[in-house]
Amino acid sequence: MGGLRHIIVVGAIATGVLAGPITSAQPIISLESDTPVATAGYYQLRWGSGEVATRLVEATDPQFADARVIYAGPDTARLMSGKPDGDYYYRLEAAGDVTPAPVLSETLKVTVEHHPLPRALTFFAVGAAVFAATLGLILVGGRNERS
Repeated sequence: MGGLRHIIVVGAIATGVLAGPITSAQPIISLESDTPVATAGYYQLRWGSGEVATRLVEATDPQFADARVIYAGPDTARLMSGKPDGDYYYRLEAAGDVTPAPVLSETLKVTVEHHPLPRALTFFAVGAAVFAATLGLILVGGRNERS
């Protein structure tokens, strides 16, 4: 759907239906996350860039006061990992030397909430028990076959 919107906006600009520059009030590229709350330690951001050169900007402030460019190039997805707990804000901007850069997408918020330590230790303990049981069945089953 983001690609169709991009084509419509670009077509409208080309035919003169939309006058003036593209501003943050007119986002043309859809920016999405595979999850709004990341508990697994990673998440993926996806966007459709079409013919527009873009850069992905990240901030911990919703006003992007601490914004930093985390990717610029032709890809249309980025896997994010290693983030501490907190809220992260993303947007796509036009790549280039224009300051401030035109914003090409709406702001996307992703919240990172890692599993609490007791839950993580429980997952580990259950996994270790399953591993031990499987190993025991293999060893006992191997002895019974030889007898």
